[in-house]
Amino acid sequence: DFNSDVSNYDEVVIGSPIWMDSICAPINSVLDKVDLTNKKVKFVFYSAGGEANRATEFVNKNYKSDIIILKEPKTNKNELKKIK
Repeated sequence: DFNSDVSNYDEVVIGSPIWMDSICAPINSVLDKVDLTNKKVKFVFYSAGGEANRATEFVNKNYKSDIIILKEPKTNKNELKKIK
């Protein structure tokens, strides 16, 4: 359980591992419960493999958002430079 009220925030950052090219199921559950209407949203995906194409398509279809994809951030520390 968590507080789904984000009304006091101007920007919301959502991080998710990529599972089979998609946002992981627990984060999808959070997205179902949080109203991000008129919020600046940034998604940070971390992937051990591909480009997160389905996740990116989902975000582009449903949110006005920036997307950052980190590939193997645990072993490739340069990927962390993508986060400002």
